[in-house]
Amino acid sequence: MTDAALSSGEPWAARLAARLPWLLLGLLVLLLGLRLQLVFTANVNWDEFLYLAKVHAALRGELGSAFQSFQAHFFAWLPWVSDNEVEQVVAARLVMFALALGSAGLLYLIGRRVLSPSAVLFALLCWQGFSYLVAHGTSFRADPICAFLILAGFALLLQPRRSVWAAPLAGVCLAVSLLVSIKTALFLPAFAGVFLFLAWERAQRFAAFRDALLFGFALGAGALLLYGLHKLSLPETARADAASFAGESAGAMFLTGTLFPRWPYFLRSLLADPVTWLAMAGGAALCLSRLFGRGGAWRSEAFLLLALASPLCILPLYRNAFPYFYVFILTPGVLLAGAAFQRLLEERRDRGTGLPAIVALAAAGVILAGLVGRGAVLKADETRAQHQLVAAVHQVFPEPVPYIDWAGMIARYPKVGFFMSSWGLEHYGARGRPIFAGLIAARRPLFLLTDIRALDLERPWGKARAGDGFRLFREDYAVLKAHYVPHWGPIWVAGKALSLGDDGAQHFEILIPGEYRLEAEGPVAIDGVTYRPGAVIALAAGSHRAVSPGPGQPVTLRWAVARPGPAQAPLDQPVYLGF
Repeated sequence: MTDAALSSGEPWAARLAARLPWLLLGLLVLLLGLRLQLVFTANVNWDEFLYLAKVHAALRGELGSAFQSFQAHFFAWLPWVSDNEVEQVVAARLVMFALALGSAGLLYLIGRRVLSPSAVLFALLCWQGFSYLVAHGTSFRADPICAFLILAGFALLLQPRRSVWAAPLAGVCLAVSLLVSIKTALFLPAFAGVFLFLAWERAQRFAAFRDALLFGFALGAGALLLYGLHKLSLPETARADAASFAGESAGAMFLTGTLFPRWPYFLRSLLADPVTWLAMAGGAALCLSRLFGRGGAWRSEAFLLLALASPLCILPLYRNAFPYFYVFILTPGVLLAGAAFQRLLEERRDRGTGLPAIVALAAAGVILAGLVGRGAVLKADETRAQHQLVAAVHQVFPEPVPYIDWAGMIARYPKVGFFMSSWGLEHYGARGRPIFAGLIAARRPLFLLTDIRALDLERPWGKARAGDGFRLFREDYAVLKAHYVPHWGPIWVAGKALSLGDDGAQHFEILIPGEYRLEAEGPVAIDGVTYRPGAVIALAAGSHRAVSPGPGQPVTLRWAVARPGPAQAPLDQPVYLGF
C-alpha cells in the first residue's frame, strides 16, 4: 500500500499527508544526530571494555574461548587507532553507528514489504527514539552487530525480486551472527515464520520449501565452517566443547527459577517509552484481529509482522534482559508500531483528516522530551574519568603487565581472573572456594583496579559488595588486601603494607617475587639485612621477616618498577555509571 493511495480528502490534509514522509525522515535524522554525539560522550560500559579485551587477547594469541568471540577478527585494527583503550572503544562505536544506519535501511526495506512508507518511517521513529536503543544502540557489544546481520537475513528473504542466492546468503548472515552471540538462536522461530509467510503468500509452495532448505543448509554449514576456521586460529586451551558451552549458556540465560528476572528494566522502559510500547501493543492487537478475523484481507501481512515480533515473547524468561538486550530483541518487532500507524493512515483516507501528521508530531515530541529530560542526549562527556584512569595506568606501567580488575578495562594488558559480571560472580560463588592466592602466585598480576565494589579494598570485607549483593570470599578479599597497596586513585600495585608490632617485627608472605622499594621513616631490617628508605629489595616468593627499631612504625614495600601516578588527583566522576 502506498501513501499516494491514502492521500484523498481535504486539500490541507492532502498537502500535509504528502509532506508526512519528509517530516518523519527529518525527525529520524535529528534522532540519529543526537545518537551520534553519544558515541563520543557516553560512559564506556564494562561490557564494552570486555569486548575490546577479547580483540587484544586474540592478537596476543591468548583468547580464552572460541565461543562468542568471532567478531575479534573484524576489529583487529583497533590497536592502531590509539594507545588509549577508551579511544579504541570510541572508534569501534563509530563502526556500530554505521551498522545502526545500515540497520535502519534494512528495517525500512523489510517494513515496505507490507507497510506504506510513512508507516515504516513512523516505526523507525519509535525505534530510533527508544531510550535503551539511544543509550546502547552504538555500544561496542554483540547486539548492534547481531541486529544488523539478522535484519540483513530478513531483508534478503523478503525482497519481492530475489535471486536464488538470497536464501543461502541469509543463512550465512545468521551463521555469522550466531558465532558473534549464541542468543541469535532466539530469532530462529521468526525466520521459520518468514518462510511460512512466503509459502502462504505465493502459489509456488515448492520454491518456499526449497529456500528454507537452502537457508538451513547455509546456516548449518556456514556456522560449522566459520567456527572451525575461527577455532584453528586460537590456542589449544580455547578449543572448548560446543555442546557443553551451549548447555551452560542456555542454563544461565533461562534457568533462573524466576519469572521476569529483569522486570525492573522492563518497567523502566514502559515508563520511559510509552509511545513505542503503546504503538506496538496497538499494532499487535490489530494484527491479531486481522489474522483471526473473518475477513481474508491483510492476514498474511499480519502474520509476518507477528512472526517478526515473536522473539519479544522471551523477555519474561530471559535472565540477561538488561537494557542493551533491547537493541537486539526489539528489532524488527517494532514494525508493529508501523501497523498501528498504518491504521491511522487508513482512517485519514476515509475521513480526510490530518490526524497521522498530528500523531507523528506528538509522538516525536514525547520521545524527544523524554530523552532530553532524562539526560539521555546532549549530555556532558562521561568518559573523562575513564580516559584519566586508563592514561594513569599506562603512565604507571608503560609496558603490558598482568593485572586484576572487573572487566578488562586495560585491554592491551593481560587480565587475571574472571569477568565479574553477575553471571561470573554467581559461578564464582557456586564453586565455593577462593581462587586469588593461586592466581596471584601463578600469573603474578602487578596491579589491581578497584573499579567494582567487590574489589574496593578501602571498604571492610562485609561492605565490599558488587551488584545484586555479590562479594568475594573473605579469603580472596584478604589475600588481595595483603598483597597490594594504594598507588593512585583506583590503582593498587603489588606490595605489602606492614604494621610492625610492639617488638618491631612482623612475618609476611610474598606471592609475587621481584624487586620492591622500601618506604619507611627509618632503616628496616628484612631477613637480617638492614635497608634504608628508598632501597630496592629483591624478595623471593615465600615467608620473610621485617624488623624495625621503632615499634608500630608503618612500613610499605611497593613494586619497584611502578612509576608515580599523575600529579592530578582522580576526577570526581564515577568510572562506571551503570546502565
